[in-house]
Amino acid sequence: MLKWKQGVRTLVACSVVALVIVLLATNTKISAAAIPNLEKATDVQISGDGMIWLETQDAGQKKLVYFNTVTGEKKDITTGSPTVDAPYLAGDYIVWADKGAEPNATMNWDIMRYQISTGSKTKLNTKAGQYSNPTVDANGALWYDRTNYGFMMYYDFSTGRESNIGEGRFPVLVEGVVVYKHARDGGVSLLKLKTGVKRPLIMLGGSNHIDSFVFNGTHILALQRNEQGESKYVSMDVLNNTSSAKDVTEYTSKQQEYAMMAISDTYAAFIENTNGTAVLKTVELNKGKVSTVAISDAMGGLIGINGSQLFYSKPDGGLASINLATGNSNPSPPDQSGTDSDGGIPNGSVQEEEQYSAIINAEGGELATDDQRVVVIFEQISFPAPTKVSITQKRSNQYPLIDENGNELELASGVWQLDAEQSFMKNALLRMSHKLHSYSASEIDKLGIYRWNATVGHWEYIGGANQAVAGFTQASIAQRGTYAIMYRSISFDDIQQHWAQHAIEALAARDIINGVSATSFAPNRSITRAEFTKLLVGAIGIEAVVAEQSSFSDVSSQAWYYSWVETAAAAGIVQGSGDKFKPNDALTREEMMTMLVRAVGTQLGEQNTSSTETELAAFKDSDAVSEWAKSSVAAAIRWNLIEGNATGLKPLQLTTRAESATVIYRLLLALDQL
Repeated sequence: MLKWKQGVRTLVACSVVALVIVLLATNTKISAAAIPNLEKATDVQISGDGMIWLETQDAGQKKLVYFNTVTGEKKDITTGSPTVDAPYLAGDYIVWADKGAEPNATMNWDIMRYQISTGSKTKLNTKAGQYSNPTVDANGALWYDRTNYGFMMYYDFSTGRESNIGEGRFPVLVEGVVVYKHARDGGVSLLKLKTGVKRPLIMLGGSNHIDSFVFNGTHILALQRNEQGESKYVSMDVLNNTSSAKDVTEYTSKQQEYAMMAISDTYAAFIENTNGTAVLKTVELNKGKVSTVAISDAMGGLIGINGSQLFYSKPDGGLASINLATGNSNPSPPDQSGTDSDGGIPNGSVQEEEQYSAIINAEGGELATDDQRVVVIFEQISFPAPTKVSITQKRSNQYPLIDENGNELELASGVWQLDAEQSFMKNALLRMSHKLHSYSASEIDKLGIYRWNATVGHWEYIGGANQAVAGFTQASIAQRGTYAIMYRSISFDDIQQHWAQHAIEALAARDIINGVSATSFAPNRSITRAEFTKLLVGAIGIEAVVAEQSSFSDVSSQAWYYSWVETAAAAGIVQGSGDKFKPNDALTREEMMTMLVRAVGTQLGEQNTSSTETELAAFKDSDAVSEWAKSSVAAAIRWNLIEGNATGLKPLQLTTRAESATVIYRLLLALDQL
């Protein structure tokens, strides 16, 4: 699966001819020997396993080239005959400005898109225009028209619709958030595509203006110029409504301005003319700390930052890097993957140097990294005595990315080892950041915390609540070990385009639900009482009960569902009829609703039996609900665990596997366990 991870952007100037955006994604694996010489290349960008650049031909024309850093495949995206400019690579997409059939005498450019996985090439603009500077994310492409004051155009991949989203120049799109220069003054603003909300970030009047900027989805680094022609760098957390731009440097007058910047989720970098000398400086975005970086060899240009690893080109066309956290230089990017120092996808730079420790006493406490990207919360009496605990970042290439069934996993955080001098007496809450990565809302449901099992050599799913704290995944853990956030995608052939597809895939990714085979889920098959009991008990994580004697005469201690039924019976979720449970009977919808409501007790609110009749009255078949089930069915409706339709509640109809997955998904969502 090719997935774009939010990486870095480097900006050089702001014109259709001179704009260069260079991106290095956080999961890049580069073999120095495999990369073609880039001496004739400009606009070099790297994202995931892909790399693009504009290659100058003998006649002076340029062609757009794509290179796969893993397979070594090199592909010409354009032939070199039309004029191309401002290419941009993100995940599966490349966008660029292309003269196409437009005469060079005109100012018109087309906006083109190339999809790497399919090889399809598409012109996105429907009308001729003076278009430039396209950017792209997983859901759409954005560019602007330079006529008059300038206006921005957005192309939605899902609808195929092109729309004018308002005045603005040089917009940059990251995960549905746009930062752009004002059309009528020198400031910049933010626009959220989903809500349409716009907010000014920096307001400037007169000849004061933002000359250029880079944007990573949360922060900007900008070059600001005043009326006297002096310039300074400023940074800003654009998603914090209370923040303002902070000076990174002071205003100074320069004979030459490099205007070369790069940004990752942790660092921003720029090259400043200091007394006639080009000096590389960095900013730690969360701390605002500015540092000067010394480079041992000649630097041709700034390529980008991957976590804490800054990449730059050499005059001979090669690539080199330096670790901003340690100062260690590499003549070329490593061809083995480690873990970057800010918790991102591997880049080979970490040597397990980052460690944090704390003493946890009887009152409990917290162990966390300085920037809170990993937090472990201990309750009171978690250990028999005051105990030292520590977390250490590990190199991820030590661990194959597979689960117990051999399914491929995708690393979505750093790999961290949690140690404690004594064993846990109580579970701890582990919270890890996945802010460095770009996942859609539906994909976030498939993130979870996994623990490395060194004995068998695979990762085991522990849990994963992603909705409780934005940008984080958290789970209850019972022991020391090595932990990481993983993305796992499991699907089945017979649920494609099914109304329950998302719920089924989300639960399958979390080990809560299984198919009837490796490729089939059988969504329309009815589910038995025993099967749903296992599904429900496993989903909400009730501690297993092993009873010496069965609670029901028809539940054998040798049956596969024995412990699940006994656990549910002990928790009051199932009661059976007389001394029978009827495990192999198909489950009715009213039985399913009753079990759901019993499982959560009052966690979602009181059942409020006085409003039962009111809740049920909205459905024409409410009289069909059994008397014993009415209060539970009403509560399930009130808590949005189930929905009726035009035909009613259908309380006596059999529950399908698809319906079971959907109600369990809604239950976990309501409990903040997704």
